[in-house]
Amino acid sequence: MKEKKENVGYYLVIPSTILYNKELKANEKLLYAIITSLACKEGYCFATNKYLAEKLGVNPKTISSWISDLKDRNFIIVELIRNENKQIIQRKIYINDVPYPLNNEYQYQSKNGQAIHQKVEDNNIRNNIKNNKKSYSNYTNQREYSEEFLNSLYANFK
Repeated sequence: MKEKKENVGYYLVIPSTILYNKELKANEKLLYAIITSLACKEGYCFATNKYLAEKLGVNPKTISSWISDLKDRNFIIVELIRNENKQIIQRKIYINDVPYPLNNEYQYQSKNGQAIHQKVEDNNIRNNIKNNKKSYSNYTNQREYSEEFLNSLYANFK
């Protein structure tokens, strides 16, 4: 009877920048996901091409090619650690992914070219209440609120 090999118990994550990238092969996307799961513990993946090839059922040279492609597209950073004879003794693969720009702004743009996160005067509760009291009263179970009450309620938002 064969021994059952233990698999890594992490979820695989494929960010949308990888998943929807038309220049990457499907198995390169899976390799990226495996690298992210293996990098969870130490902050980097140190798996060999042979190990990764076994997981994906391909040749280790294919893994090398896919890693080079991911590296060339700046999705991963590969650090080679060498000994005094310049021989490679370890490889560390880091995920090079920043989910949002460093200025912490929402990265997507609307059709008119302006960022979606910009404040829009017409799209807030206070203006909607003033401009459409009837629909707001329907929303609040037919209750009517005085203008004074609404002004005091939203005084902090000025």
